[in-house]
Amino acid sequence: MRDVALPVAVLLGIWDVWLLSWIIAARWSSAATVTQAPRDRIVQSVLILAGAVLIVFRVIGPLSHPLFPANAALGWAGVALALAGLAFTWWARVHLGRDWSVAVTLKRDHRLVRSGPYAVVRHPIYTGILLALLGSVIVYHVSPQGLLGLALATFGIVLKLRQEERFLTERFGDAYRSYMAQVRALVPGLW
Repeated sequence: MRDVALPVAVLLGIWDVWLLSWIIAARWSSAATVTQAPRDRIVQSVLILAGAVLIVFRVIGPLSHPLFPANAALGWAGVALALAGLAFTWWARVHLGRDWSVAVTLKRDHRLVRSGPYAVVRHPIYTGILLALLGSVIVYHVSPQGLLGLALATFGIVLKLRQEERFLTERFGDAYRSYMAQVRALVPGLW
């Protein structure tokens, strides 16, 4: 059992460092001129948080039982996925610069970024978070509850993504529509 406890501890450390650095980096953002409605932000956040809770904590009895036997190799594979996903979020965050915000917003001098990770997918931060959550599901032993948590978090992120796309289309018009036609939203070559 100790073999599977170490990947869990490492994963928690990675998430803690990412979250703390994300909070500190929020100070780099420019002032927003347009911000999503608080109700929308709450709905999206509750779905994502509920998904994360279902991934990490065993709360739904029989649905929390693993689908596969726990093993260290699978745990380390999940850690690697989570680390890759969170690194991708940071690449995107740094590349976006002062236009980043935790809420869906438009900044005063908001620019349409199409390079770096934004040439791979339109929403690399969301892609990275979903990859990290998938890695977390693996580390916490793939279970129906964990998959449900991943589905809830994905739904919350998709709601946020759609609102962001509306804001960006209103601001950049045909330039953003062209970008949407050329670059997938979350998964290169798929969606």
